[in-house]
Amino acid sequence: MFSGYKKISDLETAYDEERRKLNDKLEQLQEIKHQIKLDCEYSYDCFLYLKNKMDYSQESNVKMTHIINEFNDEMTQRIKNEELKIERSKDELKREYLKEIEKMGGRE
Repeated sequence: MFSGYKKISDLETAYDEERRKLNDKLEQLQEIKHQIKLDCEYSYDCFLYLKNKMDYSQESNVKMTHIINEFNDEMTQRIKNEELKIERSKDELKREYLKEIEKMGGRE
């Protein structure tokens, strides 16, 4: 990944840029997680409004809560999986960077 760099400063710049991209992806995932939580809360609030207006049964409340929780759990799991992938990518990036620094051996 970093084998094309001749100067340590160029290598450090490339490493910082790649690390920043991965951190941005993590931040986006956190924003998505927060938005999903808000959407689930909003959906439940809408359901409660309709439940009161249309006199839905308590059973419907249990079903809707279950559906919303299932959705939230699935999305949370998917986000966690993506976070793990990004963290592994960050670890690999750091290993490649350190390996290349070692190869350069202070050529700058």
